Amino acid sequence: MKGLLKKSSILIISAIMAFAGCTDTSDVYTIIGGSNSETMGTVTGDGNFHEGDVATLVAEPKPGYHFAFWADGKRKNPRKITVSKNMVLMAIFGIGERPNNGGDDEEDIVNPDSLAISLSGTISESITLEDRGLDVDYIVYDRLTIGSNATVNIEPGVKIRFESLMGNITVADNATLNIAGTGSKPVVFIGKTDDADTGWHGIELNTTSTSSTWEHATLKNGNSGCLVSVRKGTLSMKSCIIDNCEGNGLDVWEEGRVAKIEDCIFKNCKQSPILFENNLNINALGDKNDFFDNDENYIWCRSKNFGDGEYVFRKMTVPYLFTEGIEAGGKAKITIEPGVKIRMGLETKVVIGKDVLFKAVGTASEPISFQGDEDLAGYWDVFKIETADNNSIMEHCFITGAGLEPPYGQDCALFIGESCAITMKNCSFTKVGSDFGATVYSAENFAKNFKFEKVTFKDADYKDASDVYVVVGYGVVEGGSIFDNLEYLADMLK
Repeated sequence: MKGLLKKSSILIISAIMAFAGCTDTSDVYTIIGGSNSETMGTVTGDGNFHEGDVATLVAEPKPGYHFAFWADGKRKNPRKITVSKNMVLMAIFGIGERPNNGGDDEEDIVNPDSLAISLSGTISESITLEDRGLDVDYIVYDRLTIGSNATVNIEPGVKIRFESLMGNITVADNATLNIAGTGSKPVVFIGKTDDADTGWHGIELNTTSTSSTWEHATLKNGNSGCLVSVRKGTLSMKSCIIDNCEGNGLDVWEEGRVAKIEDCIFKNCKQSPILFENNLNINALGDKNDFFDNDENYIWCRSKNFGDGEYVFRKMTVPYLFTEGIEAGGKAKITIEPGVKIRMGLETKVVIGKDVLFKAVGTASEPISFQGDEDLAGYWDVFKIETADNNSIMEHCFITGAGLEPPYGQDCALFIGESCAITMKNCSFTKVGSDFGATVYSAENFAKNFKFEKVTFKDADYKDASDVYVVVGYGVVEGGSIFDNLEYLADMLK
């Protein structure tokens, strides 16, 4: 409000100074009606009047705006004044259309600095929302759109409340929303109550802008499918809190991008804290985010595709869930850091294509794990490695629950493709659900290209014995820790 009143205050002062040099010599007085923004609305009915006349001033908001009150605190509109002196009366308009454009009581007086400014409709010019020192600084009654090329900057300490179930903010066109909270003065977005069922509808980015930046923003109590949705455009989030919503905390769609998700907290989401439709967004995750009390506490990756580009998996406190599996092709470069946990959907597979560089290097204390969403033998299909890039490596990786039997599966936990040139060390396949632990496509190429040390298979579900089989073409080799020694296996595969 203070920011919106600055221009009106200047106009009032200018008009008063103009009157100050005049001495009334008759009973004719001037009534001036002003507006805090000609874009939002105008005032009609002002002019010159004789003493005792009744001047009727009407505050007329333009489409997309509403009349809030007069600068002296009264809300009556139209406003009738019995003329006795020169007067300047300023109308204060707010953003968004409201059905009540003024009060009914002539004596209904408010303190302008004590009222939250309402926001709805469309903001098409750049503005800054300031901290007004109130419990709630701004109210969104329904839907607020930031459009055109507008940039809305929200300063530290601002609190915005949404009054309806459909209340939301949409960043459209080429608009930008920047939130600049601090640790001591975060920017807070809340629903009308603390109950997510009666909460608000979240913030959606559907813009061509790539520069929306949020720091120390807290979003609470949303009733929608997600509190933050990035359909298009790019969002950077640092030290933000997503708390209590009926769906996912953050949805990033196929065309949406996040440049950074760092030091953020996701909690009390009825579904997953984060949903990615495009796996490039995995790169945005910093290693200090936290996730707790979410009903489905994992980073949900709904696409299986990894195409050209670089992808880095960093250790989170929750797993990554791939409900459609993982299929890496093209010139993809995938790096999985120590401690990462990957969960696989039912009957899915991991496929590492021929030209892919794949590095999954864990440590003894922080291994990398691939496991079914349910920890069952044969829950998911196969780890299929076809990369011919001899810089690819898997070390200290635990693969659990692979090995889906036909007709839905490959009937092995590990498939080593014809040109596979990966190095595999200290890796184990457990809870194998298929008839074969591994399938080697070409014994000759396997002996030349595949490098391994301490690769074991155990806990096969199909029989009581703890050892499993390797199949090469139509031949079957029986053994437990069959990959412990290269020469031993190469001799068997001749």
